[in-house]
Amino acid sequence: MSWAPSSGIVKAIEIAALRAVLASVSLFVMSGCLAPVDAPIADAGGAPINRAPAIAPEQTTPSGGIVQLNANCSEQEFRIGAVDEMDLNDILYVRWFVDYDGDANTAIAQDSLLPREQVTTRRVGTSFRLQFNSPRHFPNGLRVGAAAAHQLEAVVSDRDFLSGTEPLNRAVPDEGRFDHVWWLLVFSDDEDCPEELTP
Repeated sequence: MSWAPSSGIVKAIEIAALRAVLASVSLFVMSGCLAPVDAPIADAGGAPINRAPAIAPEQTTPSGGIVQLNANCSEQEFRIGAVDEMDLNDILYVRWFVDYDGDANTAIAQDSLLPREQVTTRRVGTSFRLQFNSPRHFPNGLRVGAAAAHQLEAVVSDRDFLSGTEPLNRAVPDEGRFDHVWWLLVFSDDEDCPEELTP
């Protein structure tokens, strides 16, 4: 003689099972909300892997590459609009260079920090205002023409830059990761600066 529960018992069992499933799903969803967005990634030996920051090119202005500038104006703003960083606890260090060459010119034009972010992997970036008449930015003066272009570069590192280590002022620790963007600046002086750009 086989045993079969009555319909009332079946109904009660179904309701209890449904409640258990809903409770499990709720617990899973809630724990997912409380878990860090930045789940650690480890290598085969279990050591955490440091992931490199990534500058968002679509939010970089002007776009990286060749930029035509009017030497009769006074300045131009360059902006890194956003940086993607999967390791939420990393502070990002942004360092700007004008005409860096590793020997004769290792000067830092500007330092910026992007603080830790606990909510999203995309961080608001930073900007740099290049001043055409600044001896700090152009110690040897402004060069005009495509054959004498200047270069502006921004380096974003997830570790602080090292001091006294080559390449000077831009070396990062071995465990550090970085990204960079550069602009080739071609100045011309054959027309007046538009009124809205005049200081």
